[in-house]
Amino acid sequence: MKIRLRLHLYRARAIVRPMPPAPAAHRPLRPLVCHPGGKAKALGVLLPRIPEHRTFVDLTFGGGSVFWAKPRSPKEVVNDLDRALMSFYRRLNCPKLRRCVRAMVRIGKDTEAIRRAWAPRARRMAAGSSNSCDVFIGKTYGYGCKSGRPSFAPASAVKHKGAKKILGRCEDYKERLKRVTVLSQDYRKVARRYDAPDTFFLIDPPWLNADGAKENGQYYREDSTNPETVCSFLRTLKGKFLLQYDDHPRIRKACAGFRIESVPWITSMAQLRGVDPETFPDLGLAGAIEKRMLLISNYELAKKR
Repeated sequence: MKIRLRLHLYRARAIVRPMPPAPAAHRPLRPLVCHPGGKAKALGVLLPRIPEHRTFVDLTFGGGSVFWAKPRSPKEVVNDLDRALMSFYRRLNCPKLRRCVRAMVRIGKDTEAIRRAWAPRARRMAAGSSNSCDVFIGKTYGYGCKSGRPSFAPASAVKHKGAKKILGRCEDYKERLKRVTVLSQDYRKVARRYDAPDTFFLIDPPWLNADGAKENGQYYREDSTNPETVCSFLRTLKGKFLLQYDDHPRIRKACAGFRIESVPWITSMAQLRGVDPETFPDLGLAGAIEKRMLLISNYELAKKR
């Protein structure tokens, strides 16, 4: 009798025992900061082309459009040579950023007041400041996503609204960065460290650079990020990679032998030019000018369904 009663109690406890929480549904995030050359408008063509992997490594993180939009991977590494930016991600401080934005909102649309508040911040950023407020305000309010000079009214009202909307989910960004390795090293060193058959590398080197050598209207940095060096290095990897470049004969020649796909893409400034949205059926965006982007990989690129 006692044994039977104990058995019933055991079964009852098993029934009422709380079930483990279901995994949270993936909620895509917008880039936390604006970054020159960001690919937020090209996610429609990039995300479906990411292969199965265990380790995700973004070698040129910047604004991290793909990282914020994709589901988590078992292991994630993000890297960029901008030490101030990567320090900002590593030490994300939501209350401090909200105070900075409130201070900007109080300035309002007074151009002179904005200029006075901006000057010391721009000097600090030029000197390599890693202050989180300097980085966020510089990227968010800077003209062209740069801290050199601010965007003035009427753009300031739009900037205020966007900054407050993003910081409304600041804790989500902080949670997303948990267990993510944040680095600021040469992309080749990081790639060699994490290279494996189940690693996926995302790399988006600089496209246009006024300090580089001009060739047919295009500018490329003549350093470790020039097309020849990048594609030569990628040939040594065991993992899969997706490289993004502008569509240019020099790129096609340097990366010959890889799978190359030309796709349309736009920047946010291009949206203001009012071209027929049917030009970009794959992106589903209205008001754009046609540009072409090369997606270069060492695996078969999946087509968007």
